Amino acid sequence: KVTGGRNLIEPTSTKQRPRAVVYLHEMRAAFVGASLNLDPHRLAAATIVIGLEDAFDIEFFGSKPHIAQSRRIVLIPPEMPHHLRPSGHMFFLYLDPVGVDYSSLSENRFDRLSAQADAVVSNLLDAHRTQSTAADFIRRASELLDLPMRPFADPRLAGTLRAIDADPVRFTSVGEAASLACISVSRFQHLFKEATGTTFRRYRLWKRMAVVARSLSEGNTLTEAAFEAGFSSSSHLSTTFREIFGIKPSDLVSLSIELRT
Repeated sequence: KVTGGRNLIEPTSTKQRPRAVVYLHEMRAAFVGASLNLDPHRLAAATIVIGLEDAFDIEFFGSKPHIAQSRRIVLIPPEMPHHLRPSGHMFFLYLDPVGVDYSSLSENRFDRLSAQADAVVSNLLDAHRTQSTAADFIRRASELLDLPMRPFADPRLAGTLRAIDADPVRFTSVGEAASLACISVSRFQHLFKEATGTTFRRYRLWKRMAVVARSLSEGNTLTEAAFEAGFSSSSHLSTTFREIFGIKPSDLVSLSIELRT
């Protein structure tokens, strides 16, 4: 279904341009649209980024000296601090933090995709124009990136984490989640970090952002969205949202980005 929003990016020439749309389906999400001015940030989920018109600059921050790279297609690991400077229209595919999406990827795959960037972009834009549902678009985008939908590898965590997906506001402590998985807190935290590359707290925040996105798409205010997602105030939401995505939620509100689920 399509909820809220409107078409924001109108064609400025005879060349068709992508509309600004957020797709949510199962445990993956995608963004297609005009580039935004992003601050340095880190994401709880591994993310594939593709420049739909031009290469873009990205800088990773780690223990080693960092330099900006110009790329057309890049994989951002989970929890990797970075500064992305988009150019033109962009495609973001946010992978499932609790699946084996990230562990199944390899640098060779991205070398191959980068060598075929024009064909990948053409096919993505065609899917964006023709696939009306989030499920169809994300499946098609995943196929183009040779990224099959895989089940979560560890059954001890799967049920618990999908329960968090369904109601992230409910789980206020890692102890509650560990209890549902029938393992100790320390073991739960170890398995979680090993499987996802992120922490329970960051994962829960990631899933609360989906609650925020849906609430805003339904026309609610930032304060209402913050309350629905379990934040104490709209300022608390804004601070957290900016830390994760590099922009404020009010920036998205001003764009009225279309949400498809």
